[in-house]
Amino acid sequence: MNRLATLKQKAIQLAGIMATIDSETEKAEKMLNCATKLRYVLESNSEKALNYGNWCNQRGCPICQWRRTFKIRSRVFPAINLLVKNNPDIQALFLTLTVKNCHQDSLRSTIRNILMPGWRSFSRRRDFPALGYLKSLEVTRSYDCYYAGEFIGRMGLKRIKRIASLPEFNPSRFERFPSEEVHPHYHALLFVDWRYGVNYYLKHCDWMRLWRKSAKLDYNPFVDIRRAYSSEGFNNLEKVILEATKYAVSPGDMVDKLAPFALRQLHGLKLMNTAGIFRDYLKSEDLEKIIQTGRTDREMYIDGIPLNMDWNDSVGNYQITKLADLEW
Repeated sequence: MNRLATLKQKAIQLAGIMATIDSETEKAEKMLNCATKLRYVLESNSEKALNYGNWCNQRGCPICQWRRTFKIRSRVFPAINLLVKNNPDIQALFLTLTVKNCHQDSLRSTIRNILMPGWRSFSRRRDFPALGYLKSLEVTRSYDCYYAGEFIGRMGLKRIKRIASLPEFNPSRFERFPSEEVHPHYHALLFVDWRYGVNYYLKHCDWMRLWRKSAKLDYNPFVDIRRAYSSEGFNNLEKVILEATKYAVSPGDMVDKLAPFALRQLHGLKLMNTAGIFRDYLKSEDLEKIIQTGRTDREMYIDGIPLNMDWNDSVGNYQITKLADLEW
């Protein structure tokens, strides 16, 4: 089963949950009917490319999130490559800023009253080293985990995956239940002058202190800062870009009846933006248009042999319905 079919199954699952909530039934119907008809083209090298789909363009839809992420990355990668080419002395840092988990009902207020003003204060400080940046918001869920009937902690998906990779791990003895806690945090790709690390340098404790002060926290938050490249060049930058431009909310976290309420908290919030010298290469408005509409100003449609695929509920997968040498 391909990636799109897997996401379609997750969309159906989430739509089923939303359909049980009176205020979400309209969204549920749109999500249920999302991507039921796809139009591919067969290129000369026998590869197929997706040209069209009947998308619902809802923020929480797993399929539409995947499309937005793909389109955003298609703009971010060339923009950063051009920035690096035109500014060979630029260095890149990858920064993660967090706050404590909050109840899902407090997600919106946590973002608007702590994270957003905290970042504004943080990025306007004199000792903030970035000449420009790409910043994105991510929200993850927490799960109450049990092994052999014993509670082993409240964990996010990353930690659960690490535990599941242990040789002695037995899946049949492991259970997880979504909690009402969510974890909002920022990822930021910072572009700094080459003198960073030579004439001045912020240690990890300095980043933590500045974020704590800017966000007005009464505790030491988790902060991660690392270089986005090695001495050989920007060979780690691709991995960092993928992390900074992934889903705002992972489809894997949208699997329970609480998911629609968490998604509603994100309505109308700006999830990604650029600033400083990076705005000369990619504007926040370009990213926001993709997030809101799923489209760019430069939509490209590939010529080739049409291949129509429809979703088949009975088999839970896409099936070819038409192959012809016709133009759309």
